[in-house]
Amino acid sequence: MTTTLISKEGFSSLEEVTDWVNNLSGKTWSKNPNFKIEHVIQFQLVEKNGTYGAILLAQVERRQSMSSMVMSMRQDLNLVNEGE
Repeated sequence: MTTTLISKEGFSSLEEVTDWVNNLSGKTWSKNPNFKIEHVIQFQLVEKNGTYGAILLAQVERRQSMSSMVMSMRQDLNLVNEGE
């Protein structure tokens, strides 16, 4: 697991910012789909020209690749030969 900064701007209300932040956990990180947002550690609210933005410190985790998921499933179902 690692941490990263995520930002977004252009919100018209504080409620929009809150909804966006609260719905991030468990979602794929839009800038890198190989990572999933585990949770938001801290965030900073920014007001600019009557709109709002947010900068978040979030904990992200690398998603398991499809091939490793398939191999795990094959092992669970005892479909893997010893030589593989």
